[in-house]
Amino acid sequence: METARRVEAVYDDFQHCTARQLDGKRSVVMYAPASCGGSSSGEEFAPDELVAAGLAGCTLLSMQIGLLAQQRKVDLIGATVRAIVRMSCGSSPRVAGVDVEVRLPRALAAEDRRAVEEAAKGCPLTASFHPDIPISVKFNYPES
Repeated sequence: METARRVEAVYDDFQHCTARQLDGKRSVVMYAPASCGGSSSGEEFAPDELVAAGLAGCTLLSMQIGLLAQQRKVDLIGATVRAIVRMSCGSSPRVAGVDVEVRLPRALAAEDRRAVEEAAKGCPLTASFHPDIPISVKFNYPES
């Protein structure tokens, strides 16, 4: 089964655009990233930050969906995912690598840790990156 999400971006002015859902009412404003010569003031998201936000959210939701599918009752409330999208800004700007850090709010038994880590691998965005783009995923658990 294949699904499609529809978004349209409109160029508003110098290095500034707005993306809108075509089937919803949400929008997000973007500026060209300062890291690659853009003029972002840091008040809006840059496209690479939206990629990072998507990866972070996708990882959290995949963990929850994967754990439900395994019928595991692991409490994820308060879990955080930090995603860093590293850009190469040479003559052909591109994503150079991705670092994902998952932080769980409470200690888990070894069996539950394995289940959480396996469920996190279910993020379809992570699986969609080209194999030449290195992706590291690290899990941090509080001590028992």
